[in-house]
Amino acid sequence: MLFKILTFGLIAIVLLVSLYFIRQYLVYLNFFTIEPPKSREKLRELSIKRQKQQHKVTNVSVTLVIVFALILSFILFSLMSVKKDTDIIKDQVTSQKKKSTDVTENSLNTSGSQGTSTEALKNYKDQEWSIDQYDWQGLLKNDKKLQTSEEIALSSLLKPYIGENNLTIIKGTSLTVSIVGVGLSQEEYNQAQDNLPLIVADLNKEAQVSIVDFTLTFYDNDSKLNKKSRMFYQENGVLKEMTNKK
Repeated sequence: MLFKILTFGLIAIVLLVSLYFIRQYLVYLNFFTIEPPKSREKLRELSIKRQKQQHKVTNVSVTLVIVFALILSFILFSLMSVKKDTDIIKDQVTSQKKKSTDVTENSLNTSGSQGTSTEALKNYKDQEWSIDQYDWQGLLKNDKKLQTSEEIALSSLLKPYIGENNLTIIKGTSLTVSIVGVGLSQEEYNQAQDNLPLIVADLNKEAQVSIVDFTLTFYDNDSKLNKKSRMFYQENGVLKEMTNKK
């Protein structure tokens, strides 16, 4: 959105600058192409007016060039900042997912279990929980204590719908919610997959959440441990699934 505003602003400035120079060119024609007067006094007055006009055009031109350079620099700085924040978020998500899944796989392989849940997962229904009960805006203010509290609360709330999970909220210019479900059975995994779009639809009600990343580990019917990931990212105010992620 910011990039679009800056782009349209830049286009408007270029148009205004173009109109200004067209006008100055017409003034130039008026001042410098007319026949010089024969009277010495009038010729001197015309010469003074020409000098003033030249100084005016020069000063305004320099000012416009400086303004144009500042706006262009601001646009480039904004784009670089957004790219830097995006790269940081991606690195944090990757690191957290690797850490969570490594711990999960080690514990599951040691115990040899085929699913940690003792009860079947529930069907998630729309409006199952209120998005307003979480201080999403406060999470952006770098409150570590609040972040830990909200992560625990969200993890517990989602447990009946995706099973045992490790939930992390990553802060950037917006919020990324990374959820790693652990040690599901094949049936639980199928139910969790059905619940994910509905959970994302509720998270989509909060504009601060720009990315939701799910990773589910489960045992298939052959007792083989598997891992599947799904990522949803905000585009035009709507969380959409990244279809090319495997």
